[in-house]
Amino acid sequence: MKLLPTKLTSWVDTHQGKAATLAAWISQGVGIASALLSVPLIMRAFGEATAGVWYFLLGWTTFFQLCDFGFSQSISRQISYSSTAGKGVRPPGSLFINVRGQRAIAQLYVSTRRLFRWISLIIVILAIAAERTVLFSGKMQGSFDARACWYLVVGMAVALNEARTEGAIITGYFQLAWARIAGTLCSVGQNIAFISALALGAPLWFAGAIFFTGGLAQYLSLLCVRRSKCPLITEPRPKHRVIRAIWRMSWQQGVATTAAWFIFSANPMIVGYWLGEAAVSALAVPTRMAMLLFSMLGEVSGPQLNFMVQLIGERDVPNLLRKFFLALLFTALPGLVAYGTLAAVGVPFIRWWTLGRVELDFHTLGWLTLYCWLALVQLQAACFVTAHGRQPFALAAVIGALLNLSLACILLPRIGLSGATLATFLAQLVTSNWYALWLAAKLLVAYARKAPGVVTTSFRNAAHEIFSLRFFKTLFTR
Repeated sequence: MKLLPTKLTSWVDTHQGKAATLAAWISQGVGIASALLSVPLIMRAFGEATAGVWYFLLGWTTFFQLCDFGFSQSISRQISYSSTAGKGVRPPGSLFINVRGQRAIAQLYVSTRRLFRWISLIIVILAIAAERTVLFSGKMQGSFDARACWYLVVGMAVALNEARTEGAIITGYFQLAWARIAGTLCSVGQNIAFISALALGAPLWFAGAIFFTGGLAQYLSLLCVRRSKCPLITEPRPKHRVIRAIWRMSWQQGVATTAAWFIFSANPMIVGYWLGEAAVSALAVPTRMAMLLFSMLGEVSGPQLNFMVQLIGERDVPNLLRKFFLALLFTALPGLVAYGTLAAVGVPFIRWWTLGRVELDFHTLGWLTLYCWLALVQLQAACFVTAHGRQPFALAAVIGALLNLSLACILLPRIGLSGATLATFLAQLVTSNWYALWLAAKLLVAYARKAPGVVTTSFRNAAHEIFSLRFFKTLFTR
């Protein structure tokens, strides 16, 4: 922080929501620019088959993100709640732990750190087991280069897992902007190194080494931010009862997150098994584009969730509902335009972008964009429910995951690549989409009964701010 100008540091400290979202958008912009440059370079440097292996391995590393099991997000919300626990009451049915004060937060930190050290060990064990058994099976063959790359990107996953402890504390202390700034700087450096290596014709393992270095840099940068902005008054010994309380608070979200991975992120692995490496590239490229759009629009949810937790703790219902409707409109309306444009022009653009090496049909892209837009709306509804300390999404997510896997195995051999995106769309539509919206609607109805007119007034105020373009001044503040 001392390397930045004093005025900039002061502005970031007093505008955490705006600074966090701007930093995230810059990071996503860098990601888009990197994708525009790297995808043709990947095709040229690796070839279609090896490029499929690269995307296949990166897809598998997302599996290790499931080992978080919702702990980091739960700890972040818990710390935000603990800062206001003396000002309000817990919502009925809330899973928040009723603790407050710096000593309690320090205990949460050290217990979380112990928990994530165990998770890192689990990641290493799972990585070795996967490489020895299922990773290079079916039509996916593994060379020495691919196996070396695998363990390097696993090292990246371990480093990012260690970073989650620091990130959870930083976010809970409402210092999300500094975490995003550190992450953006690491992302810029990693992308520059990756593109340079591709341009020089680096082998697959070297690309994995760059990603490992980027993950390690992110962990170290977040550690520095936490020590600077969120110093702990003490670091007590971890307590098993606190770890058990964190588990009780997190397990439902962990189940939902694990199931969500099988709903969407597992598709490249399923496609690789059934259709081979080339089909993985054909799915991975449009998926990357769609998820970059999703990340850019979905970044609004990060600051809003902790703000909503505080507003619930203080019983500020009008501002809570206005905040929810602002986030919903700000993501849903631009998302409709963005994904509609991608569906309309994506196929010829991807063919040109990948030097004609990726052939994609309109059905595959259409189902993908429709799914992503619905997931964007669902995200805002789920954040509103989660801010109340509830995690009721586990069963719906598990059913959706099983349905996605079943439909993909049925549709892929029959209709080809579009079967993967159609399976995901149908599985999500009949499970998580409607369920998150229904739960959010129930909360809105409950608020409307307690205070008639508060929901409609909050919606009108939010819509007025959106269409009068005043939203940027209020969306990212309380």
